[in-house]
Amino acid sequence: MYITRIVPLMNDLVTLKSQANPIKWAMNDGQTYDFLFSDKQGKPYCLTTPNRWWKAYNQELVNQGKLKTTMTFHKIRATALSMFANDLNLPIEVVQKIAGHTDTQVTQRYYIKNDNSKMMALGKQLSFA
Repeated sequence: MYITRIVPLMNDLVTLKSQANPIKWAMNDGQTYDFLFSDKQGKPYCLTTPNRWWKAYNQELVNQGKLKTTMTFHKIRATALSMFANDLNLPIEVVQKIAGHTDTQVTQRYYIKNDNSKMMALGKQLSFA
């Protein structure tokens, strides 16, 4: 069974993907989808293909001195989820759905910062002085 999961992407990435490969792939449910990692016919790669490409690309950037250490998909995912929750103040339920977590407590535990500065700013807004 195919579960639909929509993940927001930067507009630049969407534009780049559509220029590189505008073909969509028809799935078993009869609908067509645009996969970020797909071959020239729009068919999604198996899960290991983007990972192999990403590791090689990261290692090349490290070798060139452009990165200090390789970046994993998980680190990038964690950065985006933290940004959605803490900087953009998206509701925890939205961040949970993007993350694919079944429980909001998991999302809160790993991606919500306990930032006292937000509480202090709220306190200043509520003061009557």
